[in-house]
Amino acid sequence: MSQGEDLIKRAPPDQLQPWFARATALPPGRAAIIGGGIAGASTAHALRRRGWQTTIIDRRKELAQEASGNPTGVLMPRLTAAPNLDGRFYAAAWRFVLRTLVDIGMQLDAGGVLQLATDAAEAARQNMVAADAALPPAMLRQMDAAAASDIAGCALPFGALHFPQGGAIDPRAYCAALAQGSDVLFGVDVARLRHDGRWQVIDAAGEVRTEVDIVVLANALGAASLPQTAWLPLAARRGALTLAPPTPASAALRAVLAYGGYMTPARGGVHSIGATFDWISAHELNAPPVVRGDDHARNLADLAHVLPGLMAGVEPRALAGRAALRCTTADHMPVVGPVPDEGAYRSDFAELRHGHPWARYPGARYVPGLYVLTGLGARGLVSAPLAAEILAAHVTGESWPVENDLTTALHPGRFLVRELKRGI
Repeated sequence: MSQGEDLIKRAPPDQLQPWFARATALPPGRAAIIGGGIAGASTAHALRRRGWQTTIIDRRKELAQEASGNPTGVLMPRLTAAPNLDGRFYAAAWRFVLRTLVDIGMQLDAGGVLQLATDAAEAARQNMVAADAALPPAMLRQMDAAAASDIAGCALPFGALHFPQGGAIDPRAYCAALAQGSDVLFGVDVARLRHDGRWQVIDAAGEVRTEVDIVVLANALGAASLPQTAWLPLAARRGALTLAPPTPASAALRAVLAYGGYMTPARGGVHSIGATFDWISAHELNAPPVVRGDDHARNLADLAHVLPGLMAGVEPRALAGRAALRCTTADHMPVVGPVPDEGAYRSDFAELRHGHPWARYPGARYVPGLYVLTGLGARGLVSAPLAAEILAAHVTGESWPVENDLTTALHPGRFLVRELKRGI
């Protein structure tokens, strides 16, 4: 057996989709989680509940200093008008995050979230969402403009979907609550990983910082900087948040408004209004994200398009804000599961381009003890706890917390399988 093969464990075959066969289940041990944002903190929480000792490693000096570091975040479900994998995952994620908040003792600001029916197309979509009943009435109410205005505390010209359990949250406090009980190593820039029976996490100076049984890459775009996962097709989108003082018209707002963008009630004397979602250049990918000159004007313009008087008179150039990079995927779904051995996948499943029956293939082969949770996009505050629960099920071999087709829709190997089917 070659050295490369020695580092790979063959998973038991799956009779239907062998490229998604389960990795070898592991007993509790020590886990290193690379990344101290919502993905890493959620992963630590899920593994600790199963008896794992967890160490969160981050290049920053504190938790939640990247995309999870905004002063205010919004928790609300993402529901689709027609049942599909995307909508089902986020509906399940919404139910799960509400239970998680209770478990960690976090409360959202009161008032909930109003998703405004800003035009005829959105009103029709909301009718379909309400009719689909993906959430029970206690979690989703459709209302007219008068009822929505009563909830909001200010006059609204639109009906809305009201999510009473939604609202604004402090993302940094949220991450800290999820990470409680984990060891932390801050200021560590992970340069490489070495496997020799156990995993060694090595920093840029070549020093081994910890030795563990498993490693979880929860470091967003940073996952693609390591050779084991460099093939992941991750992309960056830059988001800028605007912090604005209340106006006489906005001061009474008591619910989060969602309209494509979002606006929170004033908290600590400022509204959070966001957020841009821009593609970035290769140069920007390697530079700290900054607020651009037109970011605040764009955020205010998006708000003014639907509620023109709410922030009238606010000067964009006088406002503060924050920018961060979000890690996304082409199919808008997170990446959750064991890391495939790329070479083994391309060899074992090379005949996929010819459409050969699935029974001809062996089970997927994975890099032993290496997992990834990334690609959360702009919905990480909601999706990360359920994604981490799915990841923990991959590690332990326990039953999935969601349907099988959802776990395969999130599986890291999906990208390699798609390429192989296309002959790439």
